[in-house]
Amino acid sequence: MVPRLILLALLLAGCRGDPRGPWETEAAALVVLVEWADRPAPVSREVVEAALVGEGSLSDWFDENSQGRFRWRPTVLDWVRSDRVFNTKVDCRPKQVLPHAWDLVKDRVSVKDHDLDRDGRIDELWVIHSGRGHNNRVSWRCFFVERNVDVADLVPAQRGGVFQAQGLGAIGDELPIGLFPHEAGHRWFRFDDQYGQPTKGKYGIGTWGLMGVGQWGPHARIEQSTMWRRPTHLAAPHKAAVGWVDPLRLDGHGERDLDLGPIEEVGGRAVEIPREGFSLWLENRGPSGFSRDLPGHGLLLWKQTGRTVRLIQADGRDDINTGKALGGRPLPPNDANFADAGDPFPGAENVTSWEGEGVRLSAIRIEGDRVRLRVAW
Repeated sequence: MVPRLILLALLLAGCRGDPRGPWETEAAALVVLVEWADRPAPVSREVVEAALVGEGSLSDWFDENSQGRFRWRPTVLDWVRSDRVFNTKVDCRPKQVLPHAWDLVKDRVSVKDHDLDRDGRIDELWVIHSGRGHNNRVSWRCFFVERNVDVADLVPAQRGGVFQAQGLGAIGDELPIGLFPHEAGHRWFRFDDQYGQPTKGKYGIGTWGLMGVGQWGPHARIEQSTMWRRPTHLAAPHKAAVGWVDPLRLDGHGERDLDLGPIEEVGGRAVEIPREGFSLWLENRGPSGFSRDLPGHGLLLWKQTGRTVRLIQADGRDDINTGKALGGRPLPPNDANFADAGDPFPGAENVTSWEGEGVRLSAIRIEGDRVRLRVAW
């Protein structure tokens, strides 16, 4: 016989349901705006709300990247004034800011209104504050608590983070919606930065992926004031790791024709070709949504080795990684090559085939919004 206390615990757990993982199905996000005593709110609540739920917002980014698999549902509260002055050291300590912000609003918030999986906790608690950090190079630890700290021990929430209302440090004038998923990629999925080595003119995957400088925007000529406001997509291997695409795996050896719809739209597939010690990935990056302002569109070919993702550029020049060194943080606007029209297939130079790593791609062409090709592996 099952002891009564154990049986009761099992029944209660069943009533609450299983907590959802990050970016799985849906999440309610409570967004608390904190105005420090010495730092007036730099923007209105409406401006923040528009960046989170309006056209071209973070909600739109999640919806498009996940092809509708993940619905992010934020509720933005009015600015609440703190009696504390802004402290750049505390600003970089989310485990202090999160409970302070919760204390300011807890008497007028119902946890159950932001608890979609009914586990007794807010799905996500975000704090957006009026301060500006002094350090323009910070790690994910300035936005999320350390991996050995459970957010639920600080506030009644599964997950949460802290961001400033404008850019990062002194850079940027708009809410940095690209910074949210980029830093969450580090904290929740352990994705590595794919920047390359900027001090040597190597820019990794450039603006083709969110974990590169795609978090800033689609190209190197964006205005610095708009950084992080229109991020690009996650690369196909990262989307698969999150659970936003079910890749077509081409195991063993064979040959077949592929017809790929745009990855930005429902039904757009990624293709994985596993090899010894690495995988090749294919995706059709189309000209719509958050990909609209990229310098080119078509078939992207990725090589994933462990936690490193590299773009194999169609024109063969690898000029994203053979450019001029612009320093440790190569801020836009600049003339560096973070992406160009020759990178996708067939691209600016009409490259219709590629061979390497025991794989051959041929007859690559764009027909309407689709990419068609033949692959032998």
